[in-house]
Amino acid sequence: MVGSNIASPQGWQQLEQALRFAFNARAQPADIARLVDAHFRRGGNADTPPTE
Repeated sequence: MVGSNIASPQGWQQLEQALRFAFNARAQPADIARLVDAHFRRGGNADTPPTE
């Protein structure tokens, strides 16, 4: 599971591993984007990407 803190080296490593797993499982990029978006919207994470 990807933690919400991708600012740390460990967070980046977790994100990379999760993305590799998703791509190897043949997940579609749009599906991955929706999951990432839902993750950041849940719980008001401090490191939420900026929105337009």
